[in-house]
Formats: sequence, C-alpha cells, structure tokens
Amino acid sequence: MSAPQFWLYAQSRLSDPTIKDEAFRQWYQDYHVPDVLQTGSVSKGEFYQAISPDKQYRWLAAYRCDDLDFMQPENFARIPKTHTLLGTTKSCLEIADFDTRLFQQSFLLKNGEGSETGIEADRYLLTCSFHCGSDDYKELERQCVDGDILHAIPGSRWLKISRPLEDEDTYLGSMIVQGLGDVDKKDLGRLEEDWRSYLAETLGLQRQFLQPHLWELLKSHDRDVSWSSDES
Repeated sequence: MSAPQFWLYAQSRLSDPTIKDEAFRQWYQDYHVPDVLQTGSVSKGEFYQAISPDKQYRWLAAYRCDDLDFMQPENFARIPKTHTLLGTTKSCLEIADFDTRLFQQSFLLKNGEGSETGIEADRYLLTCSFHCGSDDYKELERQCVDGDILHAIPGSRWLKISRPLEDEDTYLGSMIVQGLGDVDKKDLGRLEEDWRSYLAETLGLQRQFLQPHLWELLKSHDRDVSWSSDES
C-alpha cells in the first residue's frame, strides 16, 4: 500500500499597497517556492495565478508533501521571509495575507491516456470548495469514482479528491482538482460558472455551497531542480 499523499494549498493576496504586484509574483515564483522545497519534506511546488481578476485571492501555491514533517515549526522557521526583490525589509507575513489549507489525497482518477508527469504539467488547474456535511462524502465520492464529474468540462484529463485534515464551520468539505489540457482562451471566462452549475445539478447541492476557482500555472518546481538565490 502506497504512502498517503498530502497537499498544502496556500492562497495569497497583497495587503501592503506599497509592494508592487509583479515583484511579489516574481519573488513567490522564483524564490519562495524553491525555498519551501528546501525544507526536505516537499517534493513538488507549483505556482498559479487566478484567471478571474475579481477573485479575493490572486495567487495559489500548491505543494505535494511527502510527510507532515513539513508542518513542524522548525521547518517553517528555516524558510526566508524577506527578500530585496520585494523592495522592503518587512516579512512576507506583514505585506500579504495567506490562506493555507492542508489535505490528504483520497483518490485520483484519470480520463484518457497520459503519464503522471504529463498530467501534472497541465497548464490550468480548477479547484472547487465543497461546503457540505460529512454525510455527503460517500455520495460525492461515489459520483466521482463512477466518473460522472470527469465529463464536466471538455478537455479535462484527471480529477483528484482530497480531504481536509482540519474541520471548521466554513472549511472545505472536499476539494476537487481538475487538470485541463488545451483550452480555448475564449472559454476560460465562463468555465468556472459552467462547472459550478454542472456540479450543483450533478451533486444535488445548492450553487452557493460550491466555489470553483480557475488558475493558470506560471512555473513548476521539483525538489531536485537546481536553483540559486541572491538572498542578502
């Protein structure tokens, strides 16, 4: 039996108006994600920007964790919190808000051919938050295992169900991650709403309990990829 797969999703948004958006993006993509990989418990890091400009959080970092040692305070303490690229001596925790959530993968389904590497290289990521009770899990998983949701969007290639490791009143009931292959850019703007309507009908949930979010991959890092830092 394979070891459990953990995923850490960290959404972020700038809270300091003096910090340039592009500087934050470049720091996060080129320095912060590789810094996180250096903790030794994270095997892959991906960085996304939101397709819709009106989303509350514009950036998403997704980390595949080999074990939960990554969550230990001493590992977080080793991650640099400042960089000259940001144009300030403040910590990243002072200039941005972070919404961080940890999941354990339940199962992965594939629709069509392709290796694990090829699937993970997809350009777009569609996440969906389910605000539902524990009694809804079994029916949700049954519909996913049967492949119902895999056909929600043309061009979709895989689907992953992850469960949160913490429970809060407004926490994600489940997260579905949908990898997309080639998608016509003219269709991007309506994909979130189309999928939301489809899921509401398929799952029998009210639309307000579903929060889809479409992201575009900017850069992907593996732990064995060489990188350098000009951290001063």
